[in-house]
Amino acid sequence: QYKDDPGVIFLAIHADEGIRIVKKMKDRGIKNPIMAPDAFASEAFHQAFNKYPKEKSSPGYYTDGIYVTTPWTSDITNEKGIRFQENYYKRYKEKPGWHAAFAYDTAMVLIEAIKKADVPGEDISIRRYRDKIKDYLANLTTMYESVEGVTGYNFFDQKGDSQKPIFVGTYKHQRLISALTQFQEVPNIHEVPNLEKKREDGLIVKFDGKDTYKINVVYTGIEINEISKL
Repeated sequence: QYKDDPGVIFLAIHADEGIRIVKKMKDRGIKNPIMAPDAFASEAFHQAFNKYPKEKSSPGYYTDGIYVTTPWTSDITNEKGIRFQENYYKRYKEKPGWHAAFAYDTAMVLIEAIKKADVPGEDISIRRYRDKIKDYLANLTTMYESVEGVTGYNFFDQKGDSQKPIFVGTYKHQRLISALTQFQEVPNIHEVPNLEKKREDGLIVKFDGKDTYKINVVYTGIEINEISKL
């Protein structure tokens, strides 16, 4: 059925096709909200528009308001994530994307596995050494046994899949920032105090059949330069 306003437009495509389609939509004045997968969450995606005159005269002309799913956002990361971003920028003179953050955590988990593989001496065979590392990784099955990294807690389910929340970001002036509302799975619903009250207030909601925290993101615009005279 034809609709004058189709509402939110979901682009289930790769970044290369997305660049061409988004440009045509914006050039034709289509202002419907756009939702896209993590392929749109890379530096390469939004930088691809920099060559167009409209983007040069008005940064963010093509990407502002696009919502994308992403495994990691730099603005609501933990303390390790902040240090990682600072060190990454010092080394490469650019901000890291989610690919870099997950690569860093992958190396961190492997190094932790090597440290804690409980290898009895140097005469152990390579095969047994690998088995020890594999067994350590296989035991990272809950948040309480996880390795905390820059992307959160690293642990795996019975199929070996990483258990991480999916964030939603939105573009603003060529920057991907976190959307103002996020949903993250509750690790253990039985440990939540005042559970029914939180459900009544909408702080815990069902999402895809799972209990999730509804998190409001607040941008403060504060940068601490110095704390003196404590």
